[in-house]
Amino acid sequence: MEKIDLLEEWMNWWNNVGAIGDPVKSYNEIVNLYSIPKRAYHNWEGHIARGYIDLKEVINLGLAEHPNRLKYSWDLHDCKYYPERHNNEEQSAAYAYRFALDRGLSVEFAGESKKLIVITKHIEVPKTIDEKIMVDIDLAVLGYPFPEFNQYRKDIREEYSFVSPPLYKEGRIALLQRFLGKKPLYQTDYFRNKYEAKARDNLKRAIEDLKKEKT
Repeated sequence: MEKIDLLEEWMNWWNNVGAIGDPVKSYNEIVNLYSIPKRAYHNWEGHIARGYIDLKEVINLGLAEHPNRLKYSWDLHDCKYYPERHNNEEQSAAYAYRFALDRGLSVEFAGESKKLIVITKHIEVPKTIDEKIMVDIDLAVLGYPFPEFNQYRKDIREEYSFVSPPLYKEGRIALLQRFLGKKPLYQTDYFRNKYEAKARDNLKRAIEDLKKEKT
């Protein structure tokens, strides 16, 4: 897998947008958030870094409308994450909004970034191209090769270890079936061509495996 230097990406972003303050201190502040609480999947070195592979590709292809806004939103979209809560996206968006303003970025930048983060709740239908890219990157894991997808399944279960097996099974099957029912699953041609077929195979397999589990 391609290695992404996230600090280098952050420094480039910082210079591009003309943020104020100490970029390394700000970077470390965000990285530290991704270790609270300890996370098996929604972490900086895993989910965020892996997503950057596709993020950089769509930006290099000229598919993103606002690349710097998209990169910032991806960096912060899971900065507040507690599996037992249902408002993580809203909390992450609020944090990102304040963080951007504190670094001298515009209200427009902060506000639009907030929307890009909330869209990863996967409830509202994404409308802009950047919103579509955000949700597609967030769901790209569903179409990874099966060993990576299987590790994702294990990591998510670890994060939800406080949930009893019967409840987890029921909730997880419902969620995966909801994703499987999306036609298409991915919003953009880039992600559909790269991940759609494999994602559907992975989802079907995961659902069948869950149904067979004894609880």
